[in-house]
Amino acid sequence: TTWENIEDRVPLCVMQVLLGAVQSFSAGGPGKGMYSRLYREVLNRHGGVEAAEAHIEASGLFGIMGACSPEYATELVYSFASQFAKLCDQDVTEEELSRARNMLKCNVLTCLESHHMVFEDIGQQLLCDSTYISPAEVCERIDRVTAADIRRVATLALSNGPSIACIGEDISRVPDHQMIKSWFRI
Repeated sequence: TTWENIEDRVPLCVMQVLLGAVQSFSAGGPGKGMYSRLYREVLNRHGGVEAAEAHIEASGLFGIMGACSPEYATELVYSFASQFAKLCDQDVTEEELSRARNMLKCNVLTCLESHHMVFEDIGQQLLCDSTYISPAEVCERIDRVTAADIRRVATLALSNGPSIACIGEDISRVPDHQMIKSWFRI
């Protein structure tokens, strides 16, 4: 899915923060990402999972990536599929949504403390959208994201079915594409 509609990009970013990015070892100490879904429902519940991260590429590709030892590959992929399916089937709670919106606003504003990042942000917006949206307007758009918006962009992200890529010495336990599609009832 390409995210040409700028109105879809902000809910997509909120969804990415809601899912989060976590590792089993954190050099900066505990506490980072503890309220994200990937921490609470994947890393914290599956001992063989070493890392889990939702991400958005500049191209608009949304994904969830993770790391585990080979024997946990099916469990890891299934848990990612389950988390994404929940976003399509169930509204997120207001508490989760509020936390994700606030964290995203904090991330946006923190990045803009550097002049270099401000120039990069302006340039990227002008190149991609031929318009510039101020940080205040970005924060207003973030605040307007609803649970229905999250559900809509999650469903849209899966409209062409899931994709999978994997690397490692032993990928024999990674489920095939048909199996993964069946988890989404596609």
